[in-house]
Amino acid sequence: MIQEQEQTQRRAALLCWVGLLLLAVVFLTPHGGQFESRSFYQVARDSTWQNWGEWPAAWCSVKIILLCLGLALLLLWMALLLMNFGRTALSWLILCCAVAPGLGILLGLYFLVKALL
Repeated sequence: MIQEQEQTQRRAALLCWVGLLLLAVVFLTPHGGQFESRSFYQVARDSTWQNWGEWPAAWCSVKIILLCLGLALLLLWMALLLMNFGRTALSWLILCCAVAPGLGILLGLYFLVKALL
């Protein structure tokens, strides 16, 4: 029983570190192009269907996907830790909140397709 809890805590720690690494990539890398005064969401959103291969907008779309993936991993980390300590109701609530980053990933994929095609 104790070994299973330790294994779960190690897996949860791995989720936490990967999530934090993804968030660091998102916030510490530049947007690309000449968009210093705009957020990466605005750069990705403002790409048009007429211009193919807008690489700064495509990179910003990938940053949106990585942001949502990092947030989802951090939510899974919290849910695993709470399940490990016997707080199942709260962990299920946090898992239900993980739907929002999933929708953000879909939005990022839409922006990525729009920027590239």
